[in-house]
Order: sequence, then structure tokens, then C-alpha cells
Amino acid sequence: MSISTVSRSAAAPQVRTCPSWCVVDHGNDPIDDIFHRSDYMQVGIPDDQVHLSDADLKLTAHVCLPEVPEPGDENGFLVLDHGDLFGPYAELDLEHCDQFIRDLKTFTARIEQARDWIAAKKEQQS
Repeated sequence: MSISTVSRSAAAPQVRTCPSWCVVDHGNDPIDDIFHRSDYMQVGIPDDQVHLSDADLKLTAHVCLPEVPEPGDENGFLVLDHGDLFGPYAELDLEHCDQFIRDLKTFTARIEQARDWIAAKKEQQS
């Protein structure tokens, strides 16, 4: 756990205990709206392989947990985006994370199969 001081006022700072994975400095967060966030995880296509101008083919993810969840709200979520702070994003709860992981496993298996087709074709040509 890391400690972060959140100022309620200059005279009465409030100390928060963050999970060890939280990378946020909560110094400017409103006292009743604190979210712990993990570091970004990222996967992308190598820049020298992107053929569309201004294309940024990457997927980023980070965990976001409210310090005090609102009644009826999720306890946390995984945020998926394209690395663009103002672009489209998804907030996945546990059920949606599980479905996304299943879909990614299927997608990865299909990419591996396609890669093997390319390798076999290359082998035939040599």
C-alpha cells in the first residue's frame, strides 16, 4: 500500500492509503471522488508496419477502482481504449472482462493460425 495525502483543506489534510498498484497522485482529487488507477498495459502493431496515415493501432488497458463505490455501482472496472484520452473507451466489469478474455483467446488462436498459413506458404516457396 502506498500513502497519498489528499487535501481536504490546507489546514486539515486527509491521508489516503492507495493499493500498491495505484499510480495516481491524488493531491488534486475531490475528496469524495477518488479513483485508484493502475499503470497502463499496452499492445500495438509496430509503427513501421502501419500503412494508413495517422493510424495508431494499439489497445491500452488499466484498472480503475473507486475508493468509495456508490450504492449499486461496480466495485471497479477495466478501462480499454486506444491510448487516446478523449477517444472512445469501454469500462468492463468482471462479467464483461471474462467475455473479452474469451474473445481475445479465440482471436489470438485465429491470428496464430493465419501466421502458420503464411509461414507454410513461405516454406513452400523456398
